[in-house]
Amino acid sequence: MVKFIDEVTRENFVKRTFLVSKTREDKEIKVLQYQYTAWPKDDKLPLTTGPFFEFFKAVKVAYSSLTHVDDFPLVVHCSGGIGRSGLFVAYDYLLDELNDKRRVNVFMTVVNLRRQRYGMIQNVTLYAFLFKLLVETHLFGDTTIDPLRLPELIRALARRTPDKLGTGYDEEFSRLDRIEPPDRNQILGNNHIGSNRNRKYLPYDRFVAQINPGGYGSPNPYYNASYVGKIGSRMIIAAQGPLPESEDLFWRLVLDNDVTTILMMTRVLENGKGKCTQYWPGKDTRDYGNVRVQLVDESHLVDFDERLLTVSYKSNKVLRKIQS
Repeated sequence: MVKFIDEVTRENFVKRTFLVSKTREDKEIKVLQYQYTAWPKDDKLPLTTGPFFEFFKAVKVAYSSLTHVDDFPLVVHCSGGIGRSGLFVAYDYLLDELNDKRRVNVFMTVVNLRRQRYGMIQNVTLYAFLFKLLVETHLFGDTTIDPLRLPELIRALARRTPDKLGTGYDEEFSRLDRIEPPDRNQILGNNHIGSNRNRKYLPYDRFVAQINPGGYGSPNPYYNASYVGKIGSRMIIAAQGPLPESEDLFWRLVLDNDVTTILMMTRVLENGKGKCTQYWPGKDTRDYGNVRVQLVDESHLVDFDERLLTVSYKSNKVLRKIQS
């Protein structure tokens, strides 16, 4: 018999608690289930390693708190039990090896896992992602911060480093460049070089935010915007400020990705320099290519402006309300 006790939802996983017993036996055990929910639905690799590290740490902390932990097996499953499950098991084993011996043998670890279960680490992309997890662990360690330690950490980072060349912030920031994305292709941005506000900052092809080409203008629409992560189930898109010639593409990006909130983190002009075109109508309604935008309401507050807009394709009567 399985009895549900409770469920706690985090940003990247769900934790459930059950009581499990055999009907004819006077024995009951508490079972924790951790369900990882941050894996992309298209079965591609996660955009970042952070959610996996968060999930892994939560599982290990809970598991290590058990008394006589070595007496209790840990069940890991996905769909087939060889892909994502293999990734978790291999990383767990190699992390122990890294901590104990200060070296790892990824190849032989996967070979040994495959001797015990067919096809563990199912494909080469998972194999490469395993290396990425290990490299980031080796270079950065555990970078999660206990909120109670934040004041202490801020003081430490503000101090000058022993070589007097900078602060702890400088040293930690410089470490960011040690890890490069596995796929650095920027072909789309280079093919539309004139559409980029700054030609140095092109999006990686793998993460370019998609615009539907179907019947609404150019056959291969491009806008300098990238999928960069999630808050809960909501995808975040980081984008350049529209240029005058790309206002219509920006609004197509909004419609095709079901955006309901736009955060504008700049003024149109700063220190006399154009930072972003005014891509919304100053009043009433304006057409941007095949997109119609109407300003419904506008409020000027102390530190920011708030606008309510409706946006639709002119060929479609369905309106979407957008907060900006």
